[in-house]
Amino acid sequence: MKYLYITIILIVLMPISSGFSQNKSRVVSLNECLTIAIQNNQSIMVSDEDRKRALAEYRAANAQRNIIINAEIKSHQYPKVPRTWKYAVLDPYIPYLTGSDQQKAFYTYASKKRQSQQSDNVIDKLSEYYTLGISFGITAGVSLYNEKKNRLVKHAKTGVKLADIQTKKAMGDVIFSVKKAYYGYMMSQETVVLQKKLLKYSEDRLKLTEVFYKNAQKQLFDLSKARYDYSDAQLQLQKSINAERAAKIELLRAMGVPDDGTEFVLEENNEVPELQYTLDELIKLGELNYPDMQIVKIQKEMTKIKVGVEKAGHYPEVDLQLLGGYENGQLDRYVFDSANWKPSFAAAFVARIPIYSGGMVSARVDAAETEYNKMVYKEKDALVNLRLMLQNHYATLQELTKQLSMSKMMMENAEKHYRLSQKLYESGSTTMLELHDANVSRVNSEMSYMKARYDYLMTLAKISSIVVLGEDSLCKK
Repeated sequence: MKYLYITIILIVLMPISSGFSQNKSRVVSLNECLTIAIQNNQSIMVSDEDRKRALAEYRAANAQRNIIINAEIKSHQYPKVPRTWKYAVLDPYIPYLTGSDQQKAFYTYASKKRQSQQSDNVIDKLSEYYTLGISFGITAGVSLYNEKKNRLVKHAKTGVKLADIQTKKAMGDVIFSVKKAYYGYMMSQETVVLQKKLLKYSEDRLKLTEVFYKNAQKQLFDLSKARYDYSDAQLQLQKSINAERAAKIELLRAMGVPDDGTEFVLEENNEVPELQYTLDELIKLGELNYPDMQIVKIQKEMTKIKVGVEKAGHYPEVDLQLLGGYENGQLDRYVFDSANWKPSFAAAFVARIPIYSGGMVSARVDAAETEYNKMVYKEKDALVNLRLMLQNHYATLQELTKQLSMSKMMMENAEKHYRLSQKLYESGSTTMLELHDANVSRVNSEMSYMKARYDYLMTLAKISSIVVLGEDSLCKK
């Protein structure tokens, strides 16, 4: 019996640590994790590129209404003007001309020269009535009235707004995923600490039970139960360690950084913020700020503008065109002779109005109206889902508030029970096993509170992502 009492005293005096020592690691806060994630996340970068593309499309649509200047070289067709020779009236009389032989020879040579020039001009042989010319210069055109282009600009401008909201949504999704991973890793770390406590208590209880069993004070059933509890505590600890490792990887993935083996711990924060808004206020905030709701509204606006774009196919178009350059009225072998090129200027108004398109414009309008109707239905559905989500999260938050209060009360009661068991044990009114049971109950109450707190923070993060307000703004100071 003396050996038994000494063993019990040694076990009681054995320090029961609340956690295991670990190497000094860098403490990381939630804000630091969010900053790193926003800088590294690829989805935010993709959404930013989409925004740049929307801006480029808006500039392209707007440029269609501005002055467009081109350098042009093109051919023209001119009515053929017969070439006249100043001595052509003398052709029939050349054989009968009197005078010197030199004068006759001149007229004969000139007539043949003119005929050879006309026969050598290949361009003139292409047509009997027209000749081919060429011009080059600068042309400028501007649209004076084009309703379709105006509405396309409005459509592209709305697309920029849509890209902005999608960028905000991508950032909000990243923030929520980081919060979820951060809280999950925090809970897994706390779970490991508590499981180590439970393992320590199970180990101490097993040692005591073995001592009592050897002294015939406990049955084999009690020893078997103690061994089972110890094995189960080992298994649960290993599971919690694996869950902690997976939670760490998930947090690093959400932050967009690789796992280089650096150890870090999360900043301790045991506060439980209290929501300061009512359900109706949250719904109003959600209707104004919820990214999915805003995206549906902008998409509906874009489809409505698209209907106007297709209807503008019935409207007239008026353009102004200006031309300045040089032209050669006859494209022959003297095209490089500067004397044949003359300055040319022109201005013209071009007006078009659709008269008949075979029903194409009407069909496009009907298709655009169908897309608009679909977006109207989607907007109503998104509004219903928004209200249901907020109602659910708000009710869950109220229930979790009660659970936290009850879990905190259970922790206090478990602590009181442990202290009472300790005093009873010191007075000899209870056993060491009952004292260990009180310890186990205390740890289990801490785990219940920890789980309720995690669910509370996650529900608050969901509400925050819907109304797009941080916890600092959502909760009471």
